[in-house]
Amino acid sequence: MSQLTVARATQADSADLFAWRNDPQTRAVSLNTDEVAWADHERWFAASLENPRRVIYLVRDGANAIGMIRFDIDEAGERAEVSINLNPNARGKGFGTRTLIAGLEQFAVDRPDLRGTTAQIRSTNAPSIAIFTKAGYELTDTIDGVGQYVLDR
Repeated sequence: MSQLTVARATQADSADLFAWRNDPQTRAVSLNTDEVAWADHERWFAASLENPRRVIYLVRDGANAIGMIRFDIDEAGERAEVSINLNPNARGKGFGTRTLIAGLEQFAVDRPDLRGTTAQIRSTNAPSIAIFTKAGYELTDTIDGVGQYVLDR
């Protein structure tokens, strides 16, 4: 199994993230299931790259972009909410947990001051629940069909 590389996303990654976000499978399990327009994505992505409380990594297997992992740091600067999205071509190949763990490891290096991470996952999103559970996240609550998961450092 090859080593994954994790690097901060750049403007050059925008088109991939846009395509992955609008993939029908992604939208079906996302908290926001609406299709995103290119102009809206571009505004969001440019603002995200400038936001000191948001970190987006692109994860690669060799030269292949296999996914992204995003961390949104809370107001107190103690925790970050994490979200992942795999390239549709990488799904079902065992990259989910590896992507999450590689992103968490890099984020721990970049932000060692944080106490842990959280995730919100639709109760119907079995693949994501499995990925986060394998990485050590624990379900702490369910609100309106969305599980609240926590991982402490």
